[in-house]
Parts: sequence; C-alpha cells; structure tokens
Amino acid sequence: VGSTLAARLLANRLGRALFARYTRVALAAAGVLAVVSLIGNWASSKFEKPNIALHQRVEVSSQYGGAGEDHTLLVDGDRTNLGFHTDCQGQGWVIVDLGAPKKIEKVVVYNRTEFPERAVPTYLEVSNAHQNFRVVAEKKEVYDKWSATGLNTQARYIKLRNAPNNCFHLAEVEVY
Repeated sequence: VGSTLAARLLANRLGRALFARYTRVALAAAGVLAVVSLIGNWASSKFEKPNIALHQRVEVSSQYGGAGEDHTLLVDGDRTNLGFHTDCQGQGWVIVDLGAPKKIEKVVVYNRTEFPERAVPTYLEVSNAHQNFRVVAEKKEVYDKWSATGLNTQARYIKLRNAPNNCFHLAEVEVY
C-alpha cells in the first residue's frame, strides 16, 4: 500500500513538473513569435514603397445614381468600401491622376465584394498625357484582389477599363 501511494505521489509530482515545463516552453514560443511578427511589420513598413495613388484625383466615365458617388474612396486606403460605380451601359472606366509621371512597378486592384464578376475583364492602361492610353495588363478571371506586377513603366494616368455591357465598380486602387 505504501509503495502504491509513493508511486502515485511521484507520478503526480512528475505530471506537474512536465506541465510546468511545457507551459514555459509554450509561453517562450509565443513570445518569440510576437517579437518576430513585430520585427516583420516594422521591416515591411520601413522598406515597402509608398502607395503613390493614395489621395490622388479620380475621374470616372459615368456615375450610377445613389452608389459610389464619392470617388475619393477609390484611393483612400480603405480596401473594403465602394470606390466608384459607373452606369450600367458598358465600356466603363476610371482614371487615377498621379499628378506627374511616376515610375510604376505594380498596381493592386481590389474588386467590390458584391458582384465581382462585373469587373471582368479589367484592362489596366497607362498614359502620360490623358490620351493614347496603352494596355499594360489585363485580368480575364473573376478576382477579389488583382496584383499587376512587373510593369516597369512610367505614367501619370492609370486607367482601369472594362468592356462588357454592365456596371463597373471597384473598392480600391493602389499604385507602387
């Protein structure tokens, strides 16, 4: 009886010791992950290029009544709002004026969450003179977020256009 009690006490003490050790290891791992995350966020904020479309002027081909009327929302940094909404007659477009010709590597387009199929296809065009736009990328599949990368071009005006006979609306446009 005495040896059974001693074995149970020893097992209980061993269980508490293992629990304490695993708890310390888990807390240390959580701390390391938190520090790594903070360093990663700091580094990306220090080395990430700024969004040069942020708060720039926006021009839209037409306006659908009662929806997406504040076009500044397209370049306000909020990827969830409705940036613009054209009439539903097709060939809709939106132009972001960067103010001066800028080097462009990447354009990120955030589609509207409702009716994302309306934005397909989307053509990304650029120009320095608000005319004679040239297509530099296109997206033919339904998307939530489209990153047109490797553009290596220079332009003042970024034009997003869609061809189908429907409405055109997006949430946000970022230019890097």
